[in-house]
Amino acid sequence: MVLDREGRALYFSRAGIPTARSDEERPLHHVGVYGYRRDTLLALAALEPSPLERARARAAAGARERHIPIRVLVVQEAWPNVDTMDDLKRVEERLLAS
Repeated sequence: MVLDREGRALYFSRAGIPTARSDEERPLHHVGVYGYRRDTLLALAALEPSPLERARARAAAGARERHIPIRVLVVQEAWPNVDTMDDLKRVEERLLAS
């Protein structure tokens, strides 16, 4: 994930993004939890998907392309991705254990 100077998302990628030049610029792990105001969500849902949104298959890409800011909360501990049912099971087990 790449952030702007105000801490808003510029770009997300599963592929490597150019590496940091210092420890202070280490790569961030993206956890995709989005919250929109109702009016923003309704406006986005009414629009045709943008070319970037279609190419990336990510609704957040359309929001960024339309200059809707995505604010980011940086946390110290990253949780695993949930891309498969096995991933979901591991995360559920971790939640139950905590």
